[in-house]
Amino acid sequence: MENSMEDFNITELKEFFDKYTEFKKTLISDYEQKLDLFFNKFSYRKKLFQDFQEEVNRKISSDFNVFDLIDINELSLSNIIALLLDTKGSHGQGRVFLEVFIDCFVKQMQTDQLNKDFKVYTEYAANGNRRIDILLKSSDFAVIIENKPYTYDQQDQITDYISYMEDSHIPNYRGKLLTIYLNKNEDMPKNFSDASKIKSLNDKQKNGEFIIVSYDVFAKTFLQQCYEKCESTRFRYFIADFIEFIEKNPSFINNGEH
Repeated sequence: MENSMEDFNITELKEFFDKYTEFKKTLISDYEQKLDLFFNKFSYRKKLFQDFQEEVNRKISSDFNVFDLIDINELSLSNIIALLLDTKGSHGQGRVFLEVFIDCFVKQMQTDQLNKDFKVYTEYAANGNRRIDILLKSSDFAVIIENKPYTYDQQDQITDYISYMEDSHIPNYRGKLLTIYLNKNEDMPKNFSDASKIKSLNDKQKNGEFIIVSYDVFAKTFLQQCYEKCESTRFRYFIADFIEFIEKNPSFINNGEH
């Protein structure tokens, strides 16, 4: 009786494991078929996407960015920004970009500058060997743009520019001057010879006469609005490339480093 029971249990177990093995093979085979089907579909869709991407590139060159071919440095960036702000610039948009700039950065200090005529200068001589990166001047108001995408400040650089425009320049722009410090992380300028210059700059910041703008904000506010308002298809592509260059270049993006 005991032997018969043992034989039964062994037989039953053998049948169970045989069925389990067969089930496992079927399951694995089914799974492999589904995987093959999935990857075949994936490969097919990937090929479709690649074909579509190639067709798009033939039509609009979506991977091309003119800034990949340009030697970008502080001066070339200043020249591009100055071009946008020049109402007689080759962009052909007249006052459109200047008015966007005033609306974004100037209007909060001077509400009556929207219709004024501004002349735009780069590397404007100030206090001997000093050069203001970008200067906008109307008859009664001026804007300094100190462009610092990569480099650090020279000693007293920004305060020297302000002092020159307020005290030495003819006409005098005291109380009629906005200074914009354009850099990566919205950091305050550094490298001052004494504490009084730091205090002076802090006071101007509180009064709205000195503002710090990151390149990230510059792209998302000013450049984006320029892109939207530009009527020239050719120049819109240029602005789009400029925005993309800033957004993809870690040198320009605020990543929390200070």
